[in-house]
Amino acid sequence: MQRKSLSLSLVALASLLVGCEWTSSSGSSSWSDSYDSMNFAGTYRIMRVTYISGSESEEREVSKSNWKTDGSASATGSVGEAVRAGTFSVEIGTVGTFHDDGSGTLVSDDINGTGKVTYGSGAWSVTFGVSPSAGHTITVRYQAADVGGSGGSSYTGIDTTQYDKTKVTAITVSQTGQYITMAFNNGVSMSGRFTSVRQTGEINEDTGAGANTYNAQFEVSGGSSKLVGTLNYDYPSHNRFLDGTWTYGNKVYDVHAIGPAWTESGATTLTTESN
Repeated sequence: MQRKSLSLSLVALASLLVGCEWTSSSGSSSWSDSYDSMNFAGTYRIMRVTYISGSESEEREVSKSNWKTDGSASATGSVGEAVRAGTFSVEIGTVGTFHDDGSGTLVSDDINGTGKVTYGSGAWSVTFGVSPSAGHTITVRYQAADVGGSGGSSYTGIDTTQYDKTKVTAITVSQTGQYITMAFNNGVSMSGRFTSVRQTGEINEDTGAGANTYNAQFEVSGGSSKLVGTLNYDYPSHNRFLDGTWTYGNKVYDVHAIGPAWTESGATTLTTESN
């Protein structure tokens, strides 16, 4: 009877150790060090990006005049969405116009200077050889691009030279405790944190068997972009997966990506003290 009672006690203890969860509260900077072994950092290959809703944009011409020269030798801005290569221009009042040469470089026939545009994020900058006077209206014109590929485009690698520069083919995840940053290969960057973490498996301290298996909910944002979803560590494949809903400007996409394998060496087990 004593042996049976001991066995039941061990089962009860195991149920406490497995399935524990940390949930972030609004504005909280707390973090359970029980999850210090959880590591989702790395570059994730985009396996699928599926267009859900929003304005189709391949034929849409856009003009924005949100900036003015201030007498300095440079000007910067972002249109907040992906742009089609070769369609971008920056008009500096009556001074002249920079236009995209098709490779992301902004050149001009009538202004001494140069610039660049990042197709995926719509960020741009120009540097003047001779600073124009303050007060000139800066007008940007371009055609918007679909960053994900409508209908569910599939990508099998992160060699972005194979694709339109606006396409999302990889996500680099950086993690410090509960705080995370996600940088897309097309120039879009978002920061945020985990909103909850659940552990559904762990390493046995005595035998070394098993794995620390996690399901982590997250939310990151930046500029006109927001990604909400889940990071999973899958055992026994030791792969990491990212699934989320990406809102970019007025478009919404489903994103699925796979990260590099995560080895369990040096991982710590979950304790009950922080749960």
